Amino acid sequence: MRTSYKVIFWIIIGIFAFSSFIAFTSFSIVSNQSSTPKEPLIISQQERDAQTAAKIESQYGKSLEGVLHKNENGQYSEGTHYLEANGILLILLESSDKTIDLDNYDGKDVKVWGETLMTKAGDNSIMKVTRIE
Repeated sequence: MRTSYKVIFWIIIGIFAFSSFIAFTSFSIVSNQSSTPKEPLIISQQERDAQTAAKIESQYGKSLEGVLHKNENGQYSEGTHYLEANGILLILLESSDKTIDLDNYDGKDVKVWGETLMTKAGDNSIMKVTRIE
């Protein structure tokens, strides 16, 4: 066999070996990334509810639950409504925008989210409601 054929033969073998090595290493890198998911594929309903609650809280602020009542006759100095649980005032409420009508929830058990501030008098807390269920 001639020397030039031997050189060409070994160059072709080298190219095949190198391309096989590249294909194998890229396959192993891709398979390692896909075999470790960031979140488990199967989660319980409680875990799903906790994740949903955390997302809502991060978007809308802290939450409180209780019975919503209208602040009639200026019973409290600030807020259009208030939230109570077991007959105890939890917080004064005020809608953060016009799309949330607190009057629709008067006398109902609700869960509210929003930003909590001190009243101007400093004697109570008031929540600017950003979400209500």
